[in-house]
Amino acid sequence: MLAAKIQAGWEPVFYEKRKRGASLGQQDFVDCLLKNGFTNSQIHQLLVELFAAGTDTSTSTVEWTRAELYKNPETMKKVCQELEMEIKQDLLKESNVMQLPYLQACVKETLRLHPPAPLLIPHRASETCQIMNYTIPKNARIVVNVWAVERDPSIWGRAIRI
Repeated sequence: MLAAKIQAGWEPVFYEKRKRGASLGQQDFVDCLLKNGFTNSQIHQLLVELFAAGTDTSTSTVEWTRAELYKNPETMKKVCQELEMEIKQDLLKESNVMQLPYLQACVKETLRLHPPAPLLIPHRASETCQIMNYTIPKNARIVVNVWAVERDPSIWGRAIRI
């Protein structure tokens, strides 16, 4: 099982960190968890969730970008032309991305249209305030719908496509 192999790989790291304690320089995230009494199993679960979340958002962005490009053949053609002009080898490297402004713009537009986290972390109103024609009472829980803001035609115009 993959999870067991990953956990087995982390165990020596946890062991060494517990052995040395906080005596060596700067602490990392795992050091802080160990210092606060988290078990190896708890740290393992947290790290798996963090890695999965990071992988999921990246995968989602790639999938949505591909879907938007398939829906918009002219945009796809421009991306392909840019890749052919700028990339001279068969393999696209991360360092090449800076040479691909049109592709970068397409990815940014995809993130606008399909944000990986469509709702921001809830906030609390520290005092009563007026926003547009709405009164927000003190201590009200506020959740921003990024998806709606990033598709608002009064901000972005009518076109919803890359």
